Amino acid sequence: MYMPALKNKQGELRALQQAELDNIKNILPLLQINEATEDVLAKISSKYKGKFLIDTRELEGSDIKYLHQLISDNDAFDKISIAFPASLLESEGVLSELGSIDYIEINKDYLENPFFISWLKLHTSLIPNNIILDLGYVDNNYLQEDLELIMSFLTIFKNTSKNVFILSGSIPAIIPTKSTENYECPRFDYKLFKSTLDNCSQDSELSNLEIIFGDYTTVSPIPIDYTDKKIVSNVQIKYTTSDKYILVRNGQRKGNYNLSEVCEEIVNFSSFNKTHCWADKYIADLRDSTDINRGNPSTWASLGIEHHIVLCAE
Repeated sequence: MYMPALKNKQGELRALQQAELDNIKNILPLLQINEATEDVLAKISSKYKGKFLIDTRELEGSDIKYLHQLISDNDAFDKISIAFPASLLESEGVLSELGSIDYIEINKDYLENPFFISWLKLHTSLIPNNIILDLGYVDNNYLQEDLELIMSFLTIFKNTSKNVFILSGSIPAIIPTKSTENYECPRFDYKLFKSTLDNCSQDSELSNLEIIFGDYTTVSPIPIDYTDKKIVSNVQIKYTTSDKYILVRNGQRKGNYNLSEVCEEIVNFSSFNKTHCWADKYIADLRDSTDINRGNPSTWASLGIEHHIVLCAE
């Protein structure tokens, strides 16, 4: 199982749709929305037919309760579940109103909060079988601290059976290179997951915990406020390999940019396989195209994300 965390954007939904067409089944997408409406759920369901979760971090408590009722009352949404925020755990009135919940999302702030951890130790019965631990942005500087934070949490559930998703991302919000320069960064998010898995395998009391990988695909988990900012997209495809993210770049999207050169570089990677998935075939075809300006930022995002989803699912 693999959990890709995505936003309700055209490029990301297209990537999810194409991954499904590539017959990738062992994924459980976590979709972040900022409106609790039937139209939003219908839009996502039209793109992706499999089961998925709704990330409610951008919603108010009243919106979450409405969303829960909307899903419960509509058979068309029977493949949708809600990842409820940890804040709801402390409100017994809300929990009793919602009834049983299947997924809970606990972010790093709660993992670092000693009052929440103390409360949790006394109320483990309230925790559902599916727990999403969202560490947000991770890098090598604090990887060991993040691992210790996770393991400290997991020890609360010794000798119990839970599915625990380790969710994080290691692409920074601001890329520290020029728009014409490639950028590489190790997959610290995957390294954190593997370290968690290894630590659990060495502790017999944690053997009943199913540790599952999740990440923010090729998008940074750090939110950026683009209000009143002029955005000029970079000509780039974010390409994932087994151990790193490679942002293959060609400058900003103005004038005569050349996407074919970006695709040419990716096709020449030793790990590249044109038949691997929709995205890789698309990249190979773009490399051979005579139209050097093909595509747009939404398309380029979907290519990197779809390749990433297929790679991680495999």
